[in-house]
Amino acid sequence: MDYKYDETYKRATSENSWIRRITMRKRLDNICREIKIEKSHRVLDIGCTGGILQHLMSNHCSGVYGLDINHHILKITCIKGKYICGDAMRMSLKSNYFDVVVCSHLLEHVPSIHHCLKEIDRISKLGAKIFIIYPIELFRGSSCIPDVLLNGQKLSAIRKIHLHKLSFNKLKNFIEGTNLRIVKHKIIFALLPMHMIVIAKQTEAKKLDYETAPNSLVGQACPFTVNPLRMNPEDCLTKKAKRRKE
Repeated sequence: MDYKYDETYKRATSENSWIRRITMRKRLDNICREIKIEKSHRVLDIGCTGGILQHLMSNHCSGVYGLDINHHILKITCIKGKYICGDAMRMSLKSNYFDVVVCSHLLEHVPSIHHCLKEIDRISKLGAKIFIIYPIELFRGSSCIPDVLLNGQKLSAIRKIHLHKLSFNKLKNFIEGTNLRIVKHKIIFALLPMHMIVIAKQTEAKKLDYETAPNSLVGQACPFTVNPLRMNPEDCLTKKAKRRKE
């Protein structure tokens, strides 16, 4: 399957879905109970969609960023925050920069979990905390059936939305190839039960240019690297990304 953001994904994961809004708030409430946010922290929400995490954390920390490949939802996001339109497997962000990284219901959507975790490793500071949340599924895509049906999509769309059926052991194997270490794994409830893995970065990542990610993984998913529509997050961008923007 080609890695391509398309209209099916856009409609099936619409922020107009009341189920999606409720589940997002509940899962992010669980994250906030695990994080002791300081004003100096830099937080990145990968796959931020409508920016609910930024809304929850903006009163505690000014350095909250959101990255999403869906430029349509970023255009209509109207809450406080700093937004970047980009690919989670090829982020134009500085290395060793973020104190907290949240990856909520993202990894099941990306073609290469390995490259996504490598990028999370690269952009995270030594001692950073990473929160990975993913659904409990009987089969691949089963957790997005309500969204698909409520948005008038065919049931076959679930296979276009979820590219992986995740498990703790599968993610553990991917994480073992990075500088990240699992410190907690638990089940949380946000209408439906889901997994949450808390990870710490224990060693310094090697400096790696984001452009070393294979071009074959990028495709046509992101029409522009940096989203110019909202607040400017230039302080976290790499020099190459800044030059590209200029």
